[in-house]
Order: sequence, then C-alpha cells, then structure tokens
Amino acid sequence: MSIASLGPYQVDDIFQYGVQFVGLKDIFSLAKVCRQYNRWSNAAALWRQISEREGIPCVASLDGTPRAKPKEDFRVLYPLTISSRIIGQFYGKVVGSVPPISQFWFDKLNKPDPYAPKELGRDNYVVVVNPSYIKRSVDQKTPLDLDNTGSLVEVAADAVMERNLTIPFSLKNLRTLSSYPINGKENLPVFAKNSWDEAFRQGTSFPERVGVYFMRRFVVEQSRGLPFAAQETIVTTPNEGFTVTPLRIRALFDSISILRSGTCPDGRGKRRWTIARTSDIIRLNNREYHLEIGGFAPGSGVGVGRDDIDDDDIGVVPGGPAEVPGPLALGHLALDEGH
Repeated sequence: MSIASLGPYQVDDIFQYGVQFVGLKDIFSLAKVCRQYNRWSNAAALWRQISEREGIPCVASLDGTPRAKPKEDFRVLYPLTISSRIIGQFYGKVVGSVPPISQFWFDKLNKPDPYAPKELGRDNYVVVVNPSYIKRSVDQKTPLDLDNTGSLVEVAADAVMERNLTIPFSLKNLRTLSSYPINGKENLPVFAKNSWDEAFRQGTSFPERVGVYFMRRFVVEQSRGLPFAAQETIVTTPNEGFTVTPLRIRALFDSISILRSGTCPDGRGKRRWTIARTSDIIRLNNREYHLEIGGFAPGSGVGVGRDDIDDDDIGVVPGGPAEVPGPLALGHLALDEGH
C-alpha cells in the first residue's frame, strides 16, 4: 500500500507517530520540506504530544481549555522549564503526566517582572516540574533501598538486588539521590556537609500528584536583610499571586542547576552571597525557624540551614503553584519534633 492510497487522517497519524522518534531540531527541519510537512509539523495535537514527551507543561486558557497554539507555547516554555525529562536525566523517571500550566502564570513571562519592572518575566523566572514519585534503578553502584517510611537508606553494595524503586520525591530523598546522580557526578557535591541534618530528617513532604511551580530564579534584592514578615509582605504586595517559595522546590531547582552546570543562583554573585529563606517552618525547643538554602560554592555544595539571624545575604524568592487548579492535596508529615 502506498502513501498516496491512504486517507489524509491516516497520513497525519503516520507522521505524528514517526516524529516521536526524532529530535526537536529534526521536527523543525521537516517543516521546511514542503507545505504538507509544514502543515503536519504545526498540528496542535503533535505539539501536545511533544510537550508530553519532553515533560513540558502545555498551557491551559483561562477557561481551562487547551490553548490553540501549543507550538508557540512550547517554544517559550522549553528553555525556561526544569522538565520531567531534565529531572529524569539526573534523578530518575518522573511518575505521572505533567499537568498544564495556567495561562494566568504563563502570561507573566511576557510582562514586566513586578520586582524588577525594567526586565521581563522570561528573563527572571523558571517553571519547575514538581514530581510526586520517581522511578530509579538501584544496583551495586547505587546501593539504596526504601525503609518502611518511604525514605531512602544506603545499604551494603553486596546486599543490593538490582531492581526499580518507586521513590517519594521528598527533600530527604532528594538529598540522598543527590549523592548518586545519574549524570553530573563531576559537579558533586550538591548539598554541603555542614547543612543542618534536622531539616532533611524532617523533610518528608511530597505532593500526591505531579505539579508545576512558577518561580523567580533569584531572590528579590529589596528583600535582603529583613525579618521574614517584611520579606513576605514584599513578595505578596504586588498582588500577583506570589508567595514565598518552599524549600523542597528551591532545593530541586538548585540541585539541578549544580548538576547541569556546576553553578547555582543561591551562591556567590558579583558582589555578595545569596541565601534564600523559604516558607518552611521547623519547630524545635518551642521555637520556630524558617529554613533557608544558599551559600553555594563549587566543591562544597549548597547549604541548608535555619534563620538564626537577619543578614544582608538572606532574601526570599517569589513563586507559586502554577498548574491548572484541581484536587492537588499535599501528603506530608509535620515538621515537628518527634515526627
């Protein structure tokens, strides 16, 4: 049977099936072959398929329906997204599909940054896929197992049975996985040895479903050195839907940055160090502390600690859950003593 004898919908299906085996550059090249290929390569269904393959969120209109031009949306989001594919390159395959990002958040990329009005959102913000679980193979080179609480533990190499684990993507497990990355070993360590172990011991929260988080790359400069209440007011005052970014999201972003490039935005800048205070509160000895992450240096890693003082190095990062609203509840354990 020749292609000429097939109906137009069958040919569309064959083209859509075939492009899943080629790279993005090849898909854009196919569009230049002829008008028919150009039409096929611009099909909305194709780009929704490619977005799913790459772990990039599609964009949902304000009424909740898919937008009509996913190819254009993909071009914007692809370079700005910590996608499930990128996470898979370093930590393991993300379990579940990436939900669409709301147009409310997507539109911010083409608007002025409310904390730096002379700059556009796309210059200062990223989209982070927020995993619930990942699948990762373990063996003698990755001697890990899950205990009865769902936390990763290191085991003797000769006791490891080669298999796949479905791992809750908590802060605690992120730290352990960061010692055994799939790629980026030349940029280790990720987390500094002097990080506060208690933050990781109690950092067992993870979402029930895959989510999408919209976050600023850098701390807001005018928030540096202020008490948390004042920092939070700076973040929420523009009434743009922002809150202070939680530790687990920021730690994921920082860890991917370190493994990919050996650099981290929560490190040494042109003039000063950067530490990002987060929304996470830990309670110890009847006191509450906000957890913070930063002070990255190559060869030492990024530190996680608590805010004992207000310092000019310490600021906050605006962000917010950006997936289309739905029944996304957090399954977590409380950050309290004894849990």
